[in-house]
Amino acid sequence: MKYILILFLSIGLISCSNQPTCSSIDIKNQVKKIINQENKKEIQNEYYYQNYNSNDIYQFSKDKNLNYDKISEEISEKVKSEGKIYSDSVMNNVNMTLNNIRIIEIRRNLKKCKCAANLIVNDEAYDIEYTAQNTEDGNIYVELSY
Repeated sequence: MKYILILFLSIGLISCSNQPTCSSIDIKNQVKKIINQENKKEIQNEYYYQNYNSNDIYQFSKDKNLNYDKISEEISEKVKSEGKIYSDSVMNNVNMTLNNIRIIEIRRNLKKCKCAANLIVNDEAYDIEYTAQNTEDGNIYVELSY
């Protein structure tokens, strides 16, 4: 039993000491996840501003003698919910890959790397840069810059 415990600790220490690499699957997946989340937020905001009109709601509540704040809040929540569904639908149809991944800088003392890549979204290419760094709890922290 002691041997198994020592083996697991050794594996844990070895994996914690690894330098992140620009092309690791975990890092590429994290980059795509961040981009996906950012795009969903933008789509949701755009959907909201296109489908929520406070002037129309005000006029409706006035014409029907209803409480504007209550009606406005209900419609706002409904539009936000619809926007989330819409953004999920849009992003489910997006094909996203990272190509031409390049190392810009490696900082071994921080277990951090700075990377560049071509983000391909539905056959359109965008240049991106990102950093990846190991956290003390064994996770990977990724930051994007465009």
